Amino acid sequence: FRVRLNNGTLIYSNEELLYHLPQIPVILYPNPATQNALLNVITNESGRYTMQIFDNKGRLVHSSLLTSNITQINTGFFGKGIYLVRIINKQGKPFSSKLIVF
Repeated sequence: FRVRLNNGTLIYSNEELLYHLPQIPVILYPNPATQNALLNVITNESGRYTMQIFDNKGRLVHSSLLTSNITQINTGFFGKGIYLVRIINKQGKPFSSKLIVF
């Protein structure tokens, strides 16, 4: 990208990927996810959230503290199906989402 300053100077920069999370604390993608692929978990503040993934029978199949802004999880550990993802912040407030693995 190119930016021209008021004094005529040109500044060049590389294209960067930006995630904006104003309403939800965590984004899961791709969702639906392919089995045996990487699921990306992006959070707006590392170390603030715990993620729990439950199968359709309510069994906890994965739990982790999100210590990085981007965490990758191998979906090879999950069978094909629909999962409930619960994100809990340090104050104990939960946020829920669904994950589909095919």
